[in-house]
Amino acid sequence: MSAIASPSINRLLIGGWAAAAALWSLLMWIAPGKETVPFHFIWIALALVYGFTRWSTGEMVFALVAVAGVTGFIMVHHAASGQIGWEETSEVPLMMAVFGVMVWHVRRRNLAVAEVQRLAEMEQRRLELQQLLLRLASHELRTPITVARGYTELVRDAHPDPVTRRTPTWSSTSWTSWPASPSVS
Repeated sequence: MSAIASPSINRLLIGGWAAAAALWSLLMWIAPGKETVPFHFIWIALALVYGFTRWSTGEMVFALVAVAGVTGFIMVHHAASGQIGWEETSEVPLMMAVFGVMVWHVRRRNLAVAEVQRLAEMEQRRLELQQLLLRLASHELRTPITVARGYTELVRDAHPDPVTRRTPTWSSTSWTSWPASPSVS
């Protein structure tokens, strides 16, 4: 997921990184034996720019191969001329591996975030449908209950027994003035 949505800002960041990487590569070339700091600046800046901009897979692979090629060429040239030890050249594939792992994790996170967004949208739709069902069911049930209640009142009012005709009052726990059930003898 991109932290900066504007394509012009993305181009500006990538262009700034490319210019800084070119400068740091030049410093690596002209300062044999002191190329460690500019070498790491190139890779750290690449990771930062990758995190703040949107890259296609092709662009990411191109940048990775270009950075590894340029820094690797400079390191091998310095090792071949005896200015640094050959073991220093092992940093290039190691940095490629670190960058590759970072890319893998960023892509996995982006997929997970997209899945969470999809699930959240599904849950929101489910809640909307549930609320609609509740509103419709409440309305549809209210009408038959009102009709049944009306018929019950008619039957009760027409009953010959005066105790049965008394209107019950409702309390929160029970019918309070409803007569006790007649005993069966």
